Amino acid sequence: MNKVMGGISCLKGLWAAVLKRAIDDYNGVIVNGDNPETTKAKARAWIFSASEKTGSLNWICGSLDMDSIKLRAQILQNEKDGKILRQRDGR
Repeated sequence: MNKVMGGISCLKGLWAAVLKRAIDDYNGVIVNGDNPETTKAKARAWIFSASEKTGSLNWICGSLDMDSIKLRAQILQNEKDGKILRQRDGR
């Protein structure tokens, strides 16, 4: 049972990392010398997509018991305020 539960926890961590990377890309936290405009445009398209497919923002938020509408609103508000959305632990 612990292996199954640990696996679920690992998968949630993986999907949380995917979500964080997309938010970082949207906020201009660029890695690997990627083009900032292209990266942000791709992140924006993914974040604001209505898709419910596996791996979409809506699907990930559902898997993590998060409200995708509230998350999007927070992303937009932080952009308006000139803030970068950070994890709750301050990273």
